[in-house]
Amino acid sequence: MEASIALTSALKSQKLDRLLRARRILLATDFDGTLTSLDQDGPLGIHPLALEALHRLAAKPAIQIALVSGRRGLDLETLSSDLPPCWKISDHGRCCRDPDGKLLGDWPSHAGTGPLEKAWLQAETHLGQHHDFQVDRKRFSVVVHLPTRLSHQGLECLERWMAISRSFGLEVVRGRRFVEALVPGFDKRRALLRLSAHLRCDFRIFGGDDISDLSTLSELSSRPDGMSVFLRSNERVNSGIAVDATVDGPEGWAAFLWELSERIAD
Repeated sequence: MEASIALTSALKSQKLDRLLRARRILLATDFDGTLTSLDQDGPLGIHPLALEALHRLAAKPAIQIALVSGRRGLDLETLSSDLPPCWKISDHGRCCRDPDGKLLGDWPSHAGTGPLEKAWLQAETHLGQHHDFQVDRKRFSVVVHLPTRLSHQGLECLERWMAISRSFGLEVVRGRRFVEALVPGFDKRRALLRLSAHLRCDFRIFGGDDISDLSTLSELSSRPDGMSVFLRSNERVNSGIAVDATVDGPEGWAAFLWELSERIAD
């Protein structure tokens, strides 16, 4: 099994020793395209093997599980209802809830959200006239969902909106099937490190598949107490950065989690 080979490679020498000695491990995973496959209409259900592996891992004393997603918090709560209780970091790191669903009030998630109103109005002006786009206003961002094929005119409008959003001081993130303008200041990488410090973890693992995951993957790959797993897809065959392991989509990640559940002591 290719995922098993990738896991064995990722767990060589010092990282393997450190992981197996760890007393508190933060296992973090993206959601869309990582725990679930993506089709034309959005994510499918959580991969059954990944679901079973996460329940096994959640029962181990050393493991803390976290979902780290660009989705809004309520969406993530609904879509992850079959998972064991876990930490949920939503909105690309700008919001965090504990396993009981309590919002962490001191989470340094955002500055003012005024520029989002401007970005939303600009999206209506520049993108609303095109049937190619679906635009969504979230708490910390404006997201533009992209079609499989984008016309030249639509691409020009999208690039113009991105430039305008940046001029408002917003961060622009391009994903596999979306573009998002976000309130600056926090992201998945910083959120994961903050949660890890909050939980006093001595090892951390993260699996992700998209551009918004790259800074987190790079951070953990460079650390002796971290492990990064990139999930390749048709849209992103290579991560373009150094990672500890690469697997084939949600199926490979599910197999990776299963083998991890067999290696970590009960």
